[in-house]
Amino acid sequence: MDYLFPEFDIWTQFVTETFIRALELDSLENSHPVEVPVGHPSEIDEIFDDISYNKGACLNRMVHDYIGDADFRKGMNIYLTRHQYKNACTEDLWAALEKTSGKPVGAVMNTWTKQMGFPLIRVLSSRQEGQNRVIELSQEKFCTDPCKEADSNYLWMILLNFCSSSSNASKPIYSTLMDKKTITVTIPNVAENNWVKLNPGTIGFYRVQYTPEILERFLPAIQQKVLPPVDRLGLLDDVFALVQSGQTGTINVRFNLLCMIS
Repeated sequence: MDYLFPEFDIWTQFVTETFIRALELDSLENSHPVEVPVGHPSEIDEIFDDISYNKGACLNRMVHDYIGDADFRKGMNIYLTRHQYKNACTEDLWAALEKTSGKPVGAVMNTWTKQMGFPLIRVLSSRQEGQNRVIELSQEKFCTDPCKEADSNYLWMILLNFCSSSSNASKPIYSTLMDKKTITVTIPNVAENNWVKLNPGTIGFYRVQYTPEILERFLPAIQQKVLPPVDRLGLLDDVFALVQSGQTGTINVRFNLLCMIS
């Protein structure tokens, strides 16, 4: 639909109606993984709910972005041809996509389909070293209940994309795979006065917590609409969810208001 009718801005609609809804449901204590064993046909209606369909759609979009459109199409062709008139399991799909992309699709996506919830990525620090931006990040399970502590047993393999005001604000300038609790990322060719933002296009199924200083640097890009609507929406929803869960203070209310006005 996006290819045929780009004027529909379908991905902004997708983030509004499907992505944000999936994040809201999957942050609850009574969520469940996308991939759940079915013991009896009567369990099907119970398991295939908004989490399965909405989060499943978001994960499909995420793996499509991870391996690229051409490899995704070739992988789907292999998967459908190989398993026509047969039963298939999740691993069969990952194997077909791995064959065409050469990337560890199964290892990455199993962390998303076999465990409930999603990560909160915290930007712990950001500093300039010459023409490079050095950012320290951590991940933990996001919980919407401020009284609950994050479960330290959760770990995701996360494809991180970064965009910057030094280039096209909607296109990634750097990508890396986060497979640890804490990593340090060095992004080359970013001037000191440029901002750097995670998750361009709001494709990665996670929330991001920036420091108040970093959020302030986004404000001109928001007010001048340099950031696309889907990125402004993602920033606003993350800040609102973090305030709602008690994980950030009301210092970000000004940011919220400016996002809504923009």
